[in-house]
Amino acid sequence: PQTYIIAEIGINHEGSFSQCIEMIQSAYESGADGVKLQTIDPEKNYHKKTESYALFKKAQLSLEETKKIFEYCHKLNIEIFTTVGDLKTLSEIESLNPSCYKISSGLLTCTPIIKRMSNKRIPIILSTGMANLNDIENAFNASVETGFDKIAILQCTSIYPAKDDQLVLSNINWLANKFKCLTGFSDHSIGVDNCVFAVASGARIIEKHFTFNDKRESFDHYISLTPPGFKNMVEKIREMEIRLGRTGKEVSKKINDTRNAMCRHLATIKPISKGECFTIENTGFLRFPINVNGLEPSYFEEILGKKTNKDLDIYSLIETGFITK
Repeated sequence: PQTYIIAEIGINHEGSFSQCIEMIQSAYESGADGVKLQTIDPEKNYHKKTESYALFKKAQLSLEETKKIFEYCHKLNIEIFTTVGDLKTLSEIESLNPSCYKISSGLLTCTPIIKRMSNKRIPIILSTGMANLNDIENAFNASVETGFDKIAILQCTSIYPAKDDQLVLSNINWLANKFKCLTGFSDHSIGVDNCVFAVASGARIIEKHFTFNDKRESFDHYISLTPPGFKNMVEKIREMEIRLGRTGKEVSKKINDTRNAMCRHLATIKPISKGECFTIENTGFLRFPINVNGLEPSYFEEILGKKTNKDLDIYSLIETGFITK
């Protein structure tokens, strides 16, 4: 299956409805499968003296604007969802038909929200940028205990920007094995390469911040990709998927033809007279110049000490019918 690629618009629209619409259109054209917002009511989420309060107050969209944005995405045929931080806002978003729910790492300990989301039976994505294992287990179990298990977990590092040696991409498979769920990568590093590496590490979901101007101060612009960069990332991920192929050792016809031509078969490495035994001195494992259909080397011990019922020249393929029973 294709990697699900999310354009994290978040609050990079800076509170502008028209800018948000333009960003969604551009993300769609850049190859995003889904877009994500952050619908955070600052009055219900942050103390007024925090930097977050000021930032989210400035970037707040009204419920009516958010509703129109969701409707726009549904018509555009791109999936949309958002992060919410309180139960009242969650109730409002529930009516907008989000494709899934996202729990940011700062909300991972808010299990009442996770339980409420789980009761809606819509997929949930958990981000783990600031989480320890106990946090992840509690959040995951809060959902599972409701009887719902369509949960994905994203490896993430809440450092802005995160350096290469802080990403721990090996956690993508570790989380998948531990929780038996879909896993992915939420990227706070600079550039596109780490998202591609994450796919090679097993990520089935990629979340990357999206902006029109990565030089703009504040918000998440500086760790975001512009439309050309995002499109380049999508193309590189799709190229990586081609290289990864499908799990499982399925052998194509072309490889099978090569296998038949290159693999070894039991054959004589010295002439053997009728009635003579097969030994390690006269029997070996040979590759032939044309495709042949003889005994595989795994039969070597089985024929040792048995006699041939006909004369065999050197480099003769050994077949079952040549062996005295």
